[in-house]
Amino acid sequence: MADIETDVTVTGQKEITVDGVAMIQVDMTGKEGDQDVVVRAVMGMVSSTHEFSMFGVAPQSRWDSEVGPIFEAVLDSISFFEPSVPEIGLPEITPEPPQELAELRQWAFFAEGSSEYGNPDWAASQVQGEPDTFDCGDQVTAWATSDKTSTDWVDLYYETPVIPTEVNIYQTYNPGYITLVELRDEAGGIYTVYEAEASPLDECPDILAIPVTNVMNEVVSIRITMDQSSIASESIWSEIDAVELVGLSMGDFGALPDSYNFEDIPVYEGAEEVMSFDGMLSFLVSADRAAVRDFYLEELPKLGWQLDLDENGNCVDENRCMGQFFNYDDPENLTWGFIQGEDAQLNLTIINEGDKLRVSITL
Repeated sequence: MADIETDVTVTGQKEITVDGVAMIQVDMTGKEGDQDVVVRAVMGMVSSTHEFSMFGVAPQSRWDSEVGPIFEAVLDSISFFEPSVPEIGLPEITPEPPQELAELRQWAFFAEGSSEYGNPDWAASQVQGEPDTFDCGDQVTAWATSDKTSTDWVDLYYETPVIPTEVNIYQTYNPGYITLVELRDEAGGIYTVYEAEASPLDECPDILAIPVTNVMNEVVSIRITMDQSSIASESIWSEIDAVELVGLSMGDFGALPDSYNFEDIPVYEGAEEVMSFDGMLSFLVSADRAAVRDFYLEELPKLGWQLDLDENGNCVDENRCMGQFFNYDDPENLTWGFIQGEDAQLNLTIINEGDKLRVSITL
């Protein structure tokens, strides 16, 4: 729903089975204005190449009596199957082997921070790439904030989306002041994987290794929050040199056709923090949600992207929609799906981020 606060609260998480396949169910609550809202998400891997996800969102007053039972009924009705060739004299079809998930270790190709002590020395860009600060100390090749008494963050972006398994943060000066680590997927979904109180460590340099076991979606960026307000000395900062994202990748499926070039997609007027890379356009904007929505509902069809709807307003491909899209005419809708040709899909997502809108367009 459009006005659900982005800092939703996870109220429960458990393992369930859907048609005999192990899944993770996460229950959350948020707010839409003064109204409490319930969110339920079920996610899991049906096979090494097929992911299943199902989402339900409703006012809390309607969840238990109306929407919740419908959600469970739909979930109970789901059946997974392997396609087979009917015996009607057709030539034998040899299926291609499934795409194997492979571990991928990568370093950020772009970084930006809420503040930085200088540029290029101690800039947020120093966190890009592999580690290059090997001794403990105040080094210009690591990121330092402009003020050592504040709470700041640095965002890291990675070229290949992966299902995350581990995050490794290289701290090279006064480690121990990282208090929050969040992962973000291509649609703007946020997953908290680490929370702690700021506390100095004796070991320096130090690698903060964070195992990730409960995120089933592919992620493309990391936000690290650092609280240095408790550092006693006025001349000491905590500094970060590099951040490694480890995860499972589906591999390289080849380059996108030229007709899908993201350079053709317009950026909304007044956009801030514009990022465009590898099939993703993301930015912040201070604007009315309906105005942004209507702008792209008008501009994207000009580039050949049509809403993934038939003449009755239903998703053309139910397997692709997977229950995550709502009524496209509803101003409270969060995500719109577009299609082009037989195999290209584009998602437009508009969510609240503070007093601005985070607009993400992913291919």
